[in-house]
Amino acid sequence: MLKDTCLVILSYSRIANICHLVNKFSTVLPILVINNNPSIKLPPLKAKVIENDENRWCIERWRRAIQLRCNYAIVLDDDIEPSFNCIYQLRQEIEKTSDRLVSIYGRSGISRVSKYEDLDNIWCKEADVDIAVGSCIAVSVLHLKAIWNLYINDWSKDRGDDILVSLSMSDYYKTKPRTIKTTVSLLDEGTHSLNRHPSHNIKRWRVIKNFRSPLTCYKN
Repeated sequence: MLKDTCLVILSYSRIANICHLVNKFSTVLPILVINNNPSIKLPPLKAKVIENDENRWCIERWRRAIQLRCNYAIVLDDDIEPSFNCIYQLRQEIEKTSDRLVSIYGRSGISRVSKYEDLDNIWCKEADVDIAVGSCIAVSVLHLKAIWNLYINDWSKDRGDDILVSLSMSDYYKTKPRTIKTTVSLLDEGTHSLNRHPSHNIKRWRVIKNFRSPLTCYKN
Protein backbone atom coordinates (compact mmCIF):
# COMPACT_ATOMS: atom_id res chain seq x y z
CA MET A 1 0.00 0.00 0.00
CA LEU A 2 1.13 3.56 -0.78
CA LYS A 3 0.91 4.79 2.80
CA ASP A 4 2.51 8.16 2.04
CA THR A 5 -0.12 9.05 -0.59
CA CYS A 6 -3.86 9.66 -0.19
CA LEU A 7 -6.51 9.46 -2.90
CA VAL A 8 -8.86 12.45 -2.50
CA ILE A 9 -12.27 12.17 -4.18
CA LEU A 10 -14.90 14.91 -4.11
CA SER A 11 -18.47 13.63 -4.31
CA TYR A 12 -21.73 15.36 -5.17
CA SER A 13 -24.18 12.88 -6.70
CA ARG A 14 -22.29 10.01 -8.36
CA ILE A 15 -22.66 7.50 -5.54
CA ALA A 16 -22.16 4.43 -7.74
CA ASN A 17 -18.89 5.88 -9.06
CA ILE A 18 -17.64 6.63 -5.56
CA CYS A 19 -18.38 3.10 -4.39
CA HIS A 20 -16.67 1.62 -7.44
CA LEU A 21 -13.53 3.74 -7.04
CA VAL A 22 -13.24 3.09 -3.31
CA ASN A 23 -13.68 -0.64 -3.81
CA LYS A 24 -11.00 -0.64 -6.49
CA PHE A 25 -8.35 1.38 -4.67
CA SER A 26 -8.95 0.79 -0.95
CA THR A 27 -6.16 -1.80 -0.79
CA VAL A 28 -3.76 0.37 -2.82
CA LEU A 29 -3.68 3.62 -0.82
CA PRO A 30 -5.66 5.52 1.85
CA ILE A 31 -8.76 7.25 0.51
CA LEU A 32 -10.53 10.44 1.57
CA VAL A 33 -14.05 11.00 0.22
CA ILE A 34 -15.60 14.45 0.63
CA ASN A 35 -19.37 14.60 0.22
CA ASN A 36 -20.33 18.10 -0.91
CA ASN A 37 -24.05 17.30 -1.13
CA PRO A 38 -25.82 17.38 2.26
CA SER A 39 -29.01 15.96 0.69
CA ILE A 40 -27.24 12.68 -0.10
CA LYS A 41 -25.89 10.23 2.46
CA LEU A 42 -23.05 8.02 1.29
CA PRO A 43 -23.15 4.32 2.17
CA PRO A 44 -20.45 2.76 4.39
CA LEU A 45 -17.12 2.89 2.56
CA LYS A 46 -13.60 1.61 3.12
CA ALA A 47 -12.43 5.22 3.25
CA LYS A 48 -12.44 8.24 5.50
CA VAL A 49 -15.59 10.21 4.69
CA ILE A 50 -16.25 13.90 5.35
CA GLU A 51 -19.91 14.93 5.16
CA ASN A 52 -20.16 18.66 4.46
CA ASP A 53 -23.26 20.58 5.56
CA GLU A 54 -23.24 22.62 2.34
CA ASN A 55 -21.76 22.59 -1.15
CA ARG A 56 -18.32 24.11 -0.71
CA TRP A 57 -17.45 23.76 -4.38
CA CYS A 58 -14.43 22.06 -5.86
CA ILE A 59 -11.84 24.08 -3.94
CA GLU A 60 -12.82 21.91 -0.97
CA ARG A 61 -10.75 19.01 -2.29
CA TRP A 62 -7.57 21.08 -2.14
CA ARG A 63 -8.51 22.56 1.23
CA ARG A 64 -8.81 19.05 2.64
CA ALA A 65 -5.61 17.96 0.91
CA ILE A 66 -3.46 20.40 2.87
CA GLN A 67 -4.82 18.88 6.10
CA LEU A 68 -3.58 15.39 5.22
CA ARG A 69 -0.81 13.75 7.25
CA CYS A 70 0.93 12.26 4.24
CA ASN A 71 3.44 13.43 1.66
CA TYR A 72 1.28 13.39 -1.45
CA ALA A 73 -2.35 13.57 -2.56
CA ILE A 74 -3.88 12.35 -5.79
CA VAL A 75 -6.99 14.45 -6.40
CA LEU A 76 -9.40 12.38 -8.46
CA ASP A 77 -12.63 13.38 -10.22
CA ASP A 78 -15.40 10.88 -9.56
CA ASP A 79 -16.03 10.32 -13.27
CA ILE A 80 -12.45 9.15 -13.96
CA GLU A 81 -11.17 5.65 -13.32
CA PRO A 82 -7.37 5.52 -13.46
CA SER A 83 -5.54 2.28 -13.94
CA PHE A 84 -3.48 0.94 -11.06
CA ASN A 85 -0.39 1.73 -13.10
CA CYS A 86 -1.57 5.33 -13.49
CA ILE A 87 -1.70 5.76 -9.72
CA TYR A 88 1.82 4.40 -9.34
CA GLN A 89 3.10 6.58 -12.21
CA LEU A 90 1.66 9.72 -10.63
CA ARG A 91 3.16 8.79 -7.28
CA GLN A 92 6.62 8.24 -8.81
CA GLU A 93 6.53 11.44 -10.85
CA ILE A 94 5.35 13.71 -8.02
CA GLU A 95 8.15 12.42 -5.81
CA LYS A 96 10.69 13.37 -8.49
CA THR A 97 9.18 16.83 -9.18
CA SER A 98 7.30 17.82 -6.04
CA ASP A 99 7.24 21.52 -6.86
CA ARG A 100 4.64 21.16 -9.63
CA LEU A 101 1.38 19.37 -10.33
CA VAL A 102 1.45 16.06 -12.20
CA SER A 103 -1.72 15.18 -14.08
CA ILE A 104 -3.28 12.97 -16.72
CA TYR A 105 -4.86 15.99 -18.43
CA GLY A 106 -3.65 19.48 -19.21
CA ARG A 107 -4.25 22.50 -21.40
CA SER A 108 -1.73 24.71 -23.20
CA GLY A 109 -1.66 27.79 -25.42
CA ILE A 110 -2.73 30.48 -22.96
CA SER A 111 -0.51 33.10 -24.60
CA ARG A 112 -1.97 32.64 -28.10
CA VAL A 113 -5.72 32.11 -27.68
CA SER A 114 -8.60 34.21 -26.39
CA LYS A 115 -11.05 31.50 -25.29
CA TYR A 116 -10.76 28.54 -22.97
CA GLU A 117 -12.14 26.11 -25.53
CA ASP A 118 -9.36 27.05 -27.98
CA LEU A 119 -6.61 25.83 -25.66
CA ASP A 120 -4.77 22.68 -26.71
CA ASN A 121 -5.96 19.48 -25.03
CA ILE A 122 -3.24 17.19 -23.71
CA TRP A 123 -4.74 13.93 -22.52
CA CYS A 124 -2.66 11.06 -21.12
CA LYS A 125 0.45 12.16 -23.01
CA GLU A 126 3.85 13.15 -21.67
CA ALA A 127 4.20 16.94 -21.83
CA ASP A 128 4.77 20.15 -19.93
CA VAL A 129 1.51 22.11 -19.98
CA ASP A 130 0.20 25.54 -19.02
CA ILE A 131 -2.41 24.22 -16.58
CA ALA A 132 -3.28 20.86 -15.07
CA VAL A 133 -6.98 20.20 -15.51
CA GLY A 134 -9.05 18.57 -12.77
CA SER A 135 -9.24 14.86 -13.57
CA CYS A 136 -6.51 12.95 -11.75
CA ILE A 137 -3.82 15.24 -10.34
CA ALA A 138 -0.94 14.48 -7.99
CA VAL A 139 0.31 17.19 -5.63
CA SER A 140 2.87 17.43 -2.85
CA VAL A 141 0.97 18.27 0.32
CA LEU A 142 3.93 20.21 1.70
CA HIS A 143 4.33 22.31 -1.46
CA LEU A 144 0.60 23.03 -1.66
CA LYS A 145 0.43 23.98 2.00
CA ALA A 146 3.36 26.39 1.58
CA ILE A 147 1.49 28.54 -0.96
CA TRP A 148 -2.04 28.14 0.38
CA ASN A 149 -2.47 31.33 2.39
CA LEU A 150 -0.69 33.51 -0.13
CA TYR A 151 -2.56 32.34 -3.23
CA ILE A 152 -5.59 30.18 -2.55
CA ASN A 153 -7.15 30.56 0.91
CA ASP A 154 -9.64 33.32 -0.01
CA TRP A 155 -10.91 31.60 -3.16
CA SER A 156 -14.73 31.28 -3.29
CA LYS A 157 -15.56 30.74 -6.99
CA ASP A 158 -17.61 27.81 -8.29
CA ARG A 159 -15.25 27.10 -11.21
CA GLY A 160 -11.54 26.92 -11.91
CA ASP A 161 -10.05 25.65 -8.65
CA ASP A 162 -7.68 23.42 -10.63
CA ILE A 163 -6.61 26.39 -12.76
CA LEU A 164 -5.94 28.52 -9.68
CA VAL A 165 -3.82 25.81 -8.06
CA SER A 166 -1.91 25.23 -11.32
CA LEU A 167 -1.15 28.90 -11.89
CA SER A 168 -0.27 29.43 -8.24
CA MET A 169 2.18 26.52 -8.15
CA SER A 170 3.75 27.66 -11.41
CA ASP A 171 4.07 31.25 -10.25
CA TYR A 172 5.59 30.46 -6.87
CA TYR A 173 7.90 27.58 -7.81
CA LYS A 174 8.64 28.72 -11.40
CA THR A 175 7.62 25.34 -12.81
CA LYS A 176 5.00 24.06 -15.24
CA PRO A 177 2.53 21.24 -14.60
CA ARG A 178 3.36 17.95 -16.26
CA THR A 179 1.11 15.35 -17.83
CA ILE A 180 2.03 11.67 -18.05
CA LYS A 181 1.47 9.00 -20.66
CA THR A 182 -0.95 6.57 -19.05
CA THR A 183 -4.35 4.90 -19.32
CA VAL A 184 -7.66 5.78 -17.67
CA SER A 185 -11.33 5.01 -18.26
CA LEU A 186 -14.31 7.38 -18.15
CA LEU A 187 -17.19 6.71 -15.76
CA ASP A 188 -20.79 7.87 -16.02
CA GLU A 189 -21.09 11.64 -15.52
CA GLY A 190 -24.74 11.46 -14.54
CA THR A 191 -26.87 14.59 -14.62
CA HIS A 192 -24.69 16.86 -12.47
CA SER A 193 -21.69 17.88 -14.55
CA LEU A 194 -20.29 21.39 -14.26
CA ASN A 195 -18.59 21.20 -17.65
CA ARG A 196 -21.97 21.04 -19.39
CA HIS A 197 -23.05 24.42 -18.07
CA PRO A 198 -23.22 27.15 -20.78
CA SER A 199 -20.96 29.46 -18.78
CA HIS A 200 -18.40 26.80 -17.82
CA ASN A 201 -15.69 27.73 -20.35
CA ILE A 202 -16.24 31.44 -19.85
CA LYS A 203 -15.78 31.15 -16.08
CA ARG A 204 -12.67 29.02 -16.46
CA TRP A 205 -11.11 31.46 -18.93
CA ARG A 206 -11.89 34.29 -16.53
CA VAL A 207 -9.83 32.58 -13.83
CA ILE A 208 -6.86 32.48 -16.20
CA LYS A 209 -7.15 36.08 -17.32
CA ASN A 210 -7.77 37.44 -13.81
CA PHE A 211 -4.87 35.61 -12.17
CA ARG A 212 -2.39 38.03 -10.61
CA SER A 213 0.79 37.02 -8.87
CA PRO A 214 0.85 38.15 -5.24
CA LEU A 215 4.63 38.07 -5.49
CA THR A 216 4.52 40.80 -8.14
CA CYS A 217 2.06 42.79 -6.05
CA TYR A 218 4.40 42.68 -3.06
CA LYS A 219 7.36 43.74 -5.18
CA ASN A 220 5.47 46.78 -6.40
